[in-house]
Amino acid sequence: MTEDTESKKVVGYTRLSQTSDTSIENQKNNIQEYCNEHDLRLDRIYDDGQQASGWDGSREEYRALKKRIRDDEDLDAVVMNDKRRIARDIDEVMRLIPDFREHGVELHTWQDGQLDLDDPMRAAIEILQAAAAHEEKLKEIEKAEEITENRLTNDYWQGDAPYGLEFGVKEEHGKRLVPKPGEWRDVEQVLDLRAAGKSYREIEEETDVAYATAWRICNRRELYKAARERAAEHGIQIDA
Repeated sequence: MTEDTESKKVVGYTRLSQTSDTSIENQKNNIQEYCNEHDLRLDRIYDDGQQASGWDGSREEYRALKKRIRDDEDLDAVVMNDKRRIARDIDEVMRLIPDFREHGVELHTWQDGQLDLDDPMRAAIEILQAAAAHEEKLKEIEKAEEITENRLTNDYWQGDAPYGLEFGVKEEHGKRLVPKPGEWRDVEQVLDLRAAGKSYREIEEETDVAYATAWRICNRRELYKAARERAAEHGIQIDA
């Protein structure tokens, strides 16, 4: 390994286990940024791309990286975005870290800098703890996505209620929209005037409903229709 820091030759490695994970592009940018800041000469980036699990030691680019560590006597270091990129399989981690140590190759991450590989067991535990925390976070994300999917399937509205609507059918235990007193009359007027061929500017002048709001109301006709039907179904009085 060379003594001059500026002349160190390094390679990068990227992979993406899920779409909710750190993007490949961001990983590559972070690796390049790290190399620039530490005067490291980036030779290339081994990229296993998306849907590349850290439990899979047969990843093509990962295998090429391991071979490079063993065969390239001029290689000084490997740079990754974070420790989770290496592997999540304890056996695979315990096979890889001795390669770094035996061939004098450093391991750097954009998040934590150079990792101390003097104690291979401690290094392996540190990496796997980071992977375990990451896996738990992904489970939380997946759970949130399931909840969102369930809400959409059950016709629940996401976000703030649009003009003229409110969340009102409590017995359904969900955020379903119904007409909002005081604004619903405006909604009916806007829809009637648009159906009669009025422009959004003319509607604004006749109803005092802003141009952009009138446009959104008309582009959500089906949403307002469903809210009206829901109100009728549940006996909700509409002040129109």
